[in-house]
Amino acid sequence: MAVRHPAPRLGILPTLAAYGGGMLLMSGVTRIAVPLFVDIGMVPPLAWFVTGGLGFGILLLTAFALLRAEGCRSHADFARRVRFRPIDRIDIVLIGAVGIGTVAITAIWAGLLGAFWPGFEPQPWVIRSGPLADASPWILLAWAPMFILNIFGEELLWHGWLLPGQERAFGRLAWIPASLGWILFHAPFGLGTVLLFAPFLLIETYAVRRTHNLWIGVWLHAVFNASGILATLFGLAS
Repeated sequence: MAVRHPAPRLGILPTLAAYGGGMLLMSGVTRIAVPLFVDIGMVPPLAWFVTGGLGFGILLLTAFALLRAEGCRSHADFARRVRFRPIDRIDIVLIGAVGIGTVAITAIWAGLLGAFWPGFEPQPWVIRSGPLADASPWILLAWAPMFILNIFGEELLWHGWLLPGQERAFGRLAWIPASLGWILFHAPFGLGTVLLFAPFLLIETYAVRRTHNLWIGVWLHAVFNASGILATLFGLAS
């Protein structure tokens, strides 16, 4: 069966179903799975890396299943459908500039939120256990696979499978419902985290829609997530 091209039209109902399902999955991870692992003796970050990795793995498998259902069989089919395209020098400059820029914007935004919202808490409780020195460097070994599953699980499903179909339904404004849906997906992590992440979620989604290159999203997501989690674990952010 040949892969359908272009992507199927994915309007408001598929958008709500996809992001709503993802939100329910993350709710189960953060409210059921993580507390369960903490109760048996794991520190919250390690419990999150283990159970969150499983959750993001489900997103990745879902993306592959949906793409295969459309007829993707070969590596070329998958790459063409999700828009994995070669990166050139301009893309590298774009990733660096936008990546550094979003980290800086997020830091400034966090300061503003903290100034105007007494008790503002940007960190999800699942990683709120103090600097890495208070736990164990071995936690990073659990973070590495979870980090990969996180980036590729979200990017392949939200921006590889879903976004091209949203573009057929919403045109150039597809990044708006896509961004809002991605924000909804992060709701289980708490209002503070959602507000903190919102600028990045908007900028990254727009960048992928504008460039039509999923590698842009993968690298921007990786830069943002790595800087955030490492700053938290090493006590550089609070």
